[in-house]
Amino acid sequence: MQEYSQEKLNEAVEEQVNEFQKNNKKPSVLLMGQTGTGKTTAATEYIFGTAEVGDGAKPCTIGIKWYDGKNINIYDSEGYEIGKQEHYRELVMDGFLKDPSTQGPDGIQVVWYFVSGAGKKITDYDISLIKEIQEMNKYQIALVISKIDEMSEEQLEELKRIAGIELPKVPVFQISMAPAIKDNPEVTDWNRLTEWTWSVLGEVFQSRFVWALRGALEIKKQQINKWILAAATSAAGIGAAPIPFADAPVLAGLQGVLIFKILRTYNVQVATGTVTGLISSLGVSQAGRWLCGQLLKFVPVLGNIANATVAAAITYALGKAVDTLCQRQAKQMLAGEPVTIDVDAILGSKEFATMVQTQFGDIKDHILDLIKGDDSDGLSK
Repeated sequence: MQEYSQEKLNEAVEEQVNEFQKNNKKPSVLLMGQTGTGKTTAATEYIFGTAEVGDGAKPCTIGIKWYDGKNINIYDSEGYEIGKQEHYRELVMDGFLKDPSTQGPDGIQVVWYFVSGAGKKITDYDISLIKEIQEMNKYQIALVISKIDEMSEEQLEELKRIAGIELPKVPVFQISMAPAIKDNPEVTDWNRLTEWTWSVLGEVFQSRFVWALRGALEIKKQQINKWILAAATSAAGIGAAPIPFADAPVLAGLQGVLIFKILRTYNVQVATGTVTGLISSLGVSQAGRWLCGQLLKFVPVLGNIANATVAAAITYALGKAVDTLCQRQAKQMLAGEPVTIDVDAILGSKEFATMVQTQFGDIKDHILDLIKGDDSDGLSK
């Protein structure tokens, strides 16, 4: 079986990482609504965090500030004041949203329209602006009711009822920055808002949106599971080809970019050399050769199909192990514990190697079923 140098493996991983980053773009969100709704604080501090977007904004155009985040663009309109609604319409509707630069694949994708619970209602003006944006058929728009701690439950339900009648196709989310309820998912819809936004973004924007989120671990988990299953499927195709699967640079590149994406989702900066070192040091090659040999003892005619299944299983196990360890530390950070994610410590630990073996062991019983075409209990889990 042909062996490949560490340099060759590094090149393969770096090539796939660069290709992934080139084909994934920063999404852009526009914040709209009346002055005093708390939209800036909600987006830049709670949803994404100042570590992502910075402490200040650049002037984009008159009345619009631009937070140029590492993985997201936030365009923050100045908000309208009662008596100056037409100025706001000219600024945002006739100016910013109709500017060619804000349209198309590199422009705005999503609008979050904020209404303050302190006002106890959604105005006719708010409804008219939201409908006008809908009629453009260029942007996804959501209604966000902020400061729900400043209204009664009856007032909130009435506002939502009216919104449902006037804007039946617009999703409605409720939020608050009040410490007593801010982090209570039974009261606030932070997770629902970010999950909806992720779901309506095009695929080229979804990865970096997830990277930008301060918390939202459930959404991160959903995205990572998609990556893991897609990578395992691709690995099966690579393993089935008439090449030495265990050390093939193309397979190392696939596994490397999967690990890179997972680490970046938890805001871990990592060099591609670290990832390729991980893949070559985990004994993946030896495990692949051994398991292929075991399978071929039972079903000698399988040949490259056995390689394909082992490639998929090992790729799946690697992804799951990285995700589990990173998510554990991410939860500690969100709980306020002083945790630093040390990528070298994670990927070089005995615990990580054990987890890869455990994940692989959890699915090895499904391998023959997968080979025979029955995936009902296999990697789809």
